[in-house]
Amino acid sequence: MGQKKRLLHISMPFSNLLLIIVSVLFLSSTHTFSQERYTFRLKDGTELFGYNPFLDTLKSRIVMETPEGEVIRFPYESVYSDNLGPFINIYEQTRKAPYRLKEIPFGIDTCRLTDFYFFELRGVGMYADSIYIGIESAIGLRLGMFNFGFGAGLWNISDIPRIPVFVHIKVDLLDECIRPFVYTDFGIIYDEYKIMPSIKHLMEPGPKFAGIGLGFDIPVSKTMDFSLDGGVRYVVVANERQAPSCDPLIYSITYTEYYMGYIRIGVTF
Repeated sequence: MGQKKRLLHISMPFSNLLLIIVSVLFLSSTHTFSQERYTFRLKDGTELFGYNPFLDTLKSRIVMETPEGEVIRFPYESVYSDNLGPFINIYEQTRKAPYRLKEIPFGIDTCRLTDFYFFELRGVGMYADSIYIGIESAIGLRLGMFNFGFGAGLWNISDIPRIPVFVHIKVDLLDECIRPFVYTDFGIIYDEYKIMPSIKHLMEPGPKFAGIGLGFDIPVSKTMDFSLDGGVRYVVVANERQAPSCDPLIYSITYTEYYMGYIRIGVTF
């Protein structure tokens, strides 16, 4: 019995030690895999080494981080060979273009990975004869640096809720982390007067709007930008006014035009 207890006492620490060794080896191999170094040999004989390479399909170039932490870029056509296999096919299938990977100010150490779609959410403040507030959202497709989609919102103009429904067109001006852009919105407006505007009547009097603006997308995570923009808008809304008659109970629907300046703050996914 004494011998069995002794053997058991010896085997238990040994099994724990074995478990620790296996765990360390597993974690080391996992870390090595996640930090695997890639080699690209260019047609001029240059060899480039680095980590986390990906293909910027917008400019047909490879972006990679060097062991020193520097981000380098080189044309895919200049690559003679690599150790990735069919590199271009693998990364074209991810459908994530363009990528934005650069160091930017304000202590932010990451840039956006833009996908083939976008979603915007904004709070808006508008000024004409008074200050009006609202919210807006838009969703659509990214086609390189061109973005096309549709949006809707809720405005409070003249103490009446208004629902704009619009086309949203946006163009990124630079392929950088902090990305400036210009855009235009135009559409129709619904309100409590149950006026049902239609696209075919856009050139006629009725509730509608059109505007242009510019702004910046600033990455705050790998999937989200903080967005700030502003511009000018032409807005036509319906209002109820007392009709010019002897009966004070008779009202008519009229249209009021506004030329507005506005600022929007929100996020972009």
